[in-house]
Amino acid sequence: AMLVNRVVTRLRQLLGLPYWSFSSWAKVNVKKAVNFIGSFQTMLTEEARRSHVDGVICGHIHHAAIESYEDVQYINTGDWVESCTAVVEHFDGRMEILHWAHVLPEAPVGGEVLVPVDIKGRAVQ
Repeated sequence: AMLVNRVVTRLRQLLGLPYWSFSSWAKVNVKKAVNFIGSFQTMLTEEARRSHVDGVICGHIHHAAIESYEDVQYINTGDWVESCTAVVEHFDGRMEILHWAHVLPEAPVGGEVLVPVDIKGRAVQ
């Protein structure tokens, strides 16, 4: 941030513009983003509680998270495009955040592939 601040300051001087701090701007805007995410999580967990559900799963806040708020679990998948994160549910019910950069080197070549099986029957109407 310091280097960016120096470059921006120099460019603004060359253009005859007044001083502007990139670092200060970034601090304010990052703080606003963090506050928004916190408010979003609080709002969702409160709504989950009012709806008598165990948790909420959402995405696209760009920050993957699995957190417990007393009796409500908050799960955010993050986003695939920028963060390359996803949330998976294991067969035993555990939820886990996967970071593709960590998964790819460990991915087995070949391995067993589980395929969904159709169950005969009628759909519930």
